[in-house]
Amino acid sequence: MKKILLIILIIFSSCNTRLKFLDKYSGFKGEPKKVESMYFKIDYRDSLLSEKLAFKLITFYDEKGRKIKNLEYKSDGTPSSRGQYYNYDKYGNRIRTIFYNIDSTLNVENLYKFNDYGKETERIYIYRNKKSITKSIYDIKKRTKQIDGQNSIIKYDKKWKEIEYVNYDSIGKQESRTEFGYDQNGKLNSYKYYNSNNKLYKFSKLTFNKYNAPLISISYLVKDKDTIHDKTTSFKYEYDKNNNIIKEYLYTNEKLVWITRYIYEY
Repeated sequence: MKKILLIILIIFSSCNTRLKFLDKYSGFKGEPKKVESMYFKIDYRDSLLSEKLAFKLITFYDEKGRKIKNLEYKSDGTPSSRGQYYNYDKYGNRIRTIFYNIDSTLNVENLYKFNDYGKETERIYIYRNKKSITKSIYDIKKRTKQIDGQNSIIKYDKKWKEIEYVNYDSIGKQESRTEFGYDQNGKLNSYKYYNSNNKLYKFSKLTFNKYNAPLISISYLVKDKDTIHDKTTSFKYEYDKNNNIIKEYLYTNEKLVWITRYIYEY
C-alpha cells in the first residue's frame, strides 16, 4: 500500500511540475491553434484618417499551448523570412529559437539554459558560424541577477518578479536605476527612473481592464519640484466570445496611431 501511495505521489508531482514555466497560448483564451495579427499604421492627410498595413504576423501553437512557429509578412503580403521556430524543455522553458532567411538558409540560432526557478542562466547566440555566450549569475538568497560582462544588477521579489534594475559605470558608481511595481494581479503597473545621483526624473503608471489588458499608460517628467505630463498611451478593444481581442486601438495623447486586428483558429 505504501509503495502504491509513493508511486501516486511521484506521478502527481511529475505532472504538477510539467510545463510549469510555460505561458500557454501566450495568454490567449480558448486554446487557439493559430493567431493571425495584422498591424495597421494610421495616416492623417487633409484631416482624413486612413489605415496602412505595416506587417502581418501568424503564430502557431501545439496542443500543449507552446508557441512553435512565427511567420512574418510585409505590407505587400510577401514573406519577410521563412519564419522563426521554437523548442522547449519539459518545464515549458524555451530552449531553442531558430530564424530562417527568405531563401530558407539559417540566419540566427539561440540556445538557452535555465535554473530551477525558470530563469535564464545562459544564452548561446550563433550567427554565420560565429558563437557568443551570455551568462546570467543569480544569487538565490539575495534574489539578484548579474549578467556576465555587464555592469548591472537586477533585483527580484519573492515571486521572482523584477523589481529593480541598477546600471553602474566601470568603477561601480550608479549610472541609472529603475524600479518596477505590480498590482494585486501581478501585472506590471509602474516604472520609476532615477539618475546617477539617485534622483527621480521620470515615472509612469499603467491601468488594466478586467481582462488584464492595458488601458492607460501615463508618463511624467520630474524637474526640480515640478511634475510635467510627458505622454499618455491608451487602448480600446473589441473582443470575441472567448474574450480574446479581435481589434485593438492604440492612441498616443488621444490620437489614434495603430490598429491591430486578430483572427483566431481554434
